[in-house]
Amino acid sequence: MLKGMKVIDRYNLASMLPEKGGLHTQLIVQKLREKLLMNADEVEALGMTTGVVHIECGNPVQNKGTEEDPKYYCLMCNAFVEDVKGKPGHTIWNQDADIGVDIELKKAERGIFIQAFANLDKSEDVSAEHVAVWNILAAGYPKAFMPPDEDDEED
Repeated sequence: MLKGMKVIDRYNLASMLPEKGGLHTQLIVQKLREKLLMNADEVEALGMTTGVVHIECGNPVQNKGTEEDPKYYCLMCNAFVEDVKGKPGHTIWNQDADIGVDIELKKAERGIFIQAFANLDKSEDVSAEHVAVWNILAAGYPKAFMPPDEDDEED
């Protein structure tokens, strides 16, 4: 079982899921996405916002200035505002409220990740995120995600 999965960990796991595959694979991937991604209640509880938002009313704002000198206009308040939070193109949330959730992966679901890592080994496009995902899965399922042997190195 994967214990205390925070938002970023779940997002990293979901990013490893294959986009293509047979019907059976895609049905498993769909169920995995439902387990890993957040529902509306969790988004609200974490206070998630994407882009720049007017703090007073909580609505998105438009930048009527430039990227270097932004002038944010709130359509709801019908005025230029300066009390904003967030960044264009980024999502923010209350990190302290993200207590994590426990997720149980079935054998077939773990198999999807094993196959994804096997494909990575063939293409050698491994990133730091992939290593982090492997470590998360290895902590929850050590028999399925065993680390490479350290006996390969000799003194």
